[in-house]
Amino acid sequence: GRRGIVFDEEKAKRTVDFINCLKHTKGKWRGQPFELLPWQEAIIRDVFGTVKENGYRQYNTAYVEIPKKNGKSELAAGVALYMTCGDNEWGAEVYGCASDRQQASIVFDVAVDMVEQCPALKKRIKPVMSVKRLVYKPTNSFYQVLSAEAYTKHGLNVHAVIFDELHSQPNRELFDVMTKGSGDARTQPLFFLITTAGTDRHSVCFEQHQKAEDILQGRKVDPTFYPVIYGASDDADWSSEDVWRKANPSLGHTIDIEKVRNAYLSAKDNPAEENIFRQLRLNQWVKQSTRWMQMEKWDACAFPVDEREVLGRECYGGLDLSSSIDITAFVLVFPPRNDTEKYILLPYFWIPEENMRLRVRRDHVPYDVWERQGYLQTTAVYSCVRILAEAVASLPIHVYRYTDTGKERVYDHPLYYLLHDEPNPEMTSFVFRETLMSHLLIWGNAYAQVIRDGSGRVLSLYPLLPDKMEVDRDEHGRLFYTYTRNTNENPNFSEYGRVRLQPEDVLHIPGLGFDGLVGYSPIAMAKNAVGMTLACEEYGASFFENGATPGGVLEHPGVLKDPAKVRESWHAAYGGSRNAGKVAVL
Repeated sequence: GRRGIVFDEEKAKRTVDFINCLKHTKGKWRGQPFELLPWQEAIIRDVFGTVKENGYRQYNTAYVEIPKKNGKSELAAGVALYMTCGDNEWGAEVYGCASDRQQASIVFDVAVDMVEQCPALKKRIKPVMSVKRLVYKPTNSFYQVLSAEAYTKHGLNVHAVIFDELHSQPNRELFDVMTKGSGDARTQPLFFLITTAGTDRHSVCFEQHQKAEDILQGRKVDPTFYPVIYGASDDADWSSEDVWRKANPSLGHTIDIEKVRNAYLSAKDNPAEENIFRQLRLNQWVKQSTRWMQMEKWDACAFPVDEREVLGRECYGGLDLSSSIDITAFVLVFPPRNDTEKYILLPYFWIPEENMRLRVRRDHVPYDVWERQGYLQTTAVYSCVRILAEAVASLPIHVYRYTDTGKERVYDHPLYYLLHDEPNPEMTSFVFRETLMSHLLIWGNAYAQVIRDGSGRVLSLYPLLPDKMEVDRDEHGRLFYTYTRNTNENPNFSEYGRVRLQPEDVLHIPGLGFDGLVGYSPIAMAKNAVGMTLACEEYGASFFENGATPGGVLEHPGVLKDPAKVRESWHAAYGGSRNAGKVAVL
């Protein structure tokens, strides 16, 4: 063995005997003794029997990755109860963690049922079901459920953490809070991580998966980390029953081979189910849970494309716009012109520059790497709009009443409540003002529908989309508004189509404009200014290339075999402002 590490048979046997005294809780197995299967017993003996010279456990982290229905929940419940009741730790705090409270309750509910069927534990454990807690009275220890609201979990004195389905964690916050320093006050804390493979290769679970693989392959050494991975390799034959048995050590015990066969046949005929089978039955890390197309077929379609070669060809474009949290995508599709050509796709992607780093941390997707590699572009316009809109929306708002001596601030006017608190039942004042300011910056106009009661009193204000609004004058010179409704963006219109609104029914805030009707978008005006600048630069470069004057006319008495070559050579020698005034030698 390794220096300073020994195997304590008595401690290993004690833990195995404790768990074997428990009983199964589900289906036909309920009430039968929970006799550990060989793979389960090997884990328990290694984790609890391997100790350091001082007698404390060598491993403080156990990572167990295994397909579904192999008995993860029962094994985790047994470990949780042993750490609460059998580890001789006074005031032990044992926590069951998962992505949400319902998931964490799965293992807890199994433990509750196990206690109910064990008279020795039942008389010593007090369940507090309102907070999902089991209290072991002899040592004042407890086992309790926690979910992924990590910000409330600091300050715990952890003896053990049972992390169920680690791959489902939305982020790494709860994992870090529960495993980084929370057990420092304990002599032998244990972090028992048990999970099925996931789909997010940027998650904390895949981080632990890779660490486990590195240790198993000898690429990394961590004497405190115990890795176990049951699963099929990425290149394994997913139709082979031998592969199924290797990946599912409980096959034939808790899993019926016929159910796996049926699941395979269903996935074989439906590519959308293939990834689910691979992930849950073979414990493979797939790129997504449901597959629309097999990835090897997708990869086989890749070939280099020169954008210049498709200029002028028939093309179809698809645009998927986003507001702030999604990716804006624009994809061009060039159909083949004959039987030998392939479809050509040119995709373009954009995300807001200002929240890219946040999205990298939140989504576990390397947007920043893709941006550097040129696979997507970032947009600065949204950042400017957001900053300005939020700044205006956060300013204090006041309502004034004119008096004989001037004006006074009022708080009892109905408009104060609308503008300061709630313009409509669906929006706060901040959201309403932020929306109007965004419309003003992007479209140059902001509109809101004014809803009144029978006496004309204003009841609410609803934003209207500027790109669906038209402003015009009738034959008498009076303003009117026409709004085109084709979605459910406004609950005050009962019909789809064009709706005519009177000026008193519309709050219109125009930007800078020149016709008295509508304002102009500052973004569009900036775009035009930049376009004009680029056009001027291009023209100027061309104009002054010849010294602002034509250099002359070149004649040839016969027919030139290659006029383009003569033109290029003449231009190189005598074109441009640097060559202006040169004497052409013929």
